[in-house]
Amino acid sequence: MNVIDYIINDARSRKVSVDRKRLENAMKEPIHPLITKDRGNTIIAEIKFKSPSERKMLSTESVEKIAAAYEKGGAAAVSVVTEQHYFDGSPEYLTKAKLACAAPILRKDFLVKPSQLEESKVLGADGVLLIAKILGENLPAMLAKADSLGLWSLVETHSAQEIEEAVAAGAKIIGVNNRDLDTLKVDLNTSVKLSAKIPDDLIFVVESGINGPKDIDYLKKNCARKPDAYLIGSSLMKAKDKTQAVKELVDA
Repeated sequence: MNVIDYIINDARSRKVSVDRKRLENAMKEPIHPLITKDRGNTIIAEIKFKSPSERKMLSTESVEKIAAAYEKGGAAAVSVVTEQHYFDGSPEYLTKAKLACAAPILRKDFLVKPSQLEESKVLGADGVLLIAKILGENLPAMLAKADSLGLWSLVETHSAQEIEEAVAAGAKIIGVNNRDLDTLKVDLNTSVKLSAKIPDDLIFVVESGINGPKDIDYLKKNCARKPDAYLIGSSLMKAKDKTQAVKELVDA
C-alpha cells in the first residue's frame, strides 16, 4: 500500500461522534457559498502544515494568523487540511479558521462517511472536499448528504472518467488535482488536458502545483476552458508574507 492507502484506511476506521444539538444549531447558520470574484483570480488559499510529499513543517504560524492573512490578501475562500497523521492537521482547525476570518471555509480531508460531513458542519465548514477516486459509487450519496447539510462540495478528479462520474453524480464544483494520488507527482498539464471535459455551467477549480503567478498565467493561456478558481497550499504556506503572496496570485 502507498501512503494514500494508509490515510484512507485510517479515515474509514476513525470513529466520529457528532453532538446532535450542535448539528441542529449549525444547520441554522447562514450558508457561505464559494463565489468566483468579479475582480482578479479566485484563490482558495490552503492551510496545511505538512504533506506526504513534503514532510517538513511548512509554517510555524497559527491557524488564526494564517487565515486572517489569507483573507486580507484577497482569498475567496480558505481551505483547511484536517488530516492528523500525515498533514499535522486537526478538525478543530476548522473552527479556529472560521473565527479568524469571514471567508468561506473548505474542509480538505479524506472524507468517506456521512458522519464526517456532519462533523464538518458542526465545526464550521462551509464546504467539503470529496475525492471521486476514493468514494467511487458512494459519491452521489455523499454529495446528497453534504447538500442536505448546507455544505457545498468540491469534487476532486484526476481523469476524464472521474469527471464524467462527478458530473453524473450531480457535482456543481469540479476540481482537477494535478497531483497523482498514486505517485504523488505533480503535472500542471493534467488540468490543461482535462479542462475541456468540464461543462461550462460548472465551476472548474485547479488544485496542486501552483507555485506563483506564472503558473496561473500558464493555466489561463493553455486550458481549453479557463479555470474559475485555483486552490493553492504549499507555496502560500512557505511564504513569509502570506498576505502579499495571495495578492500577487489574485492579480496575476
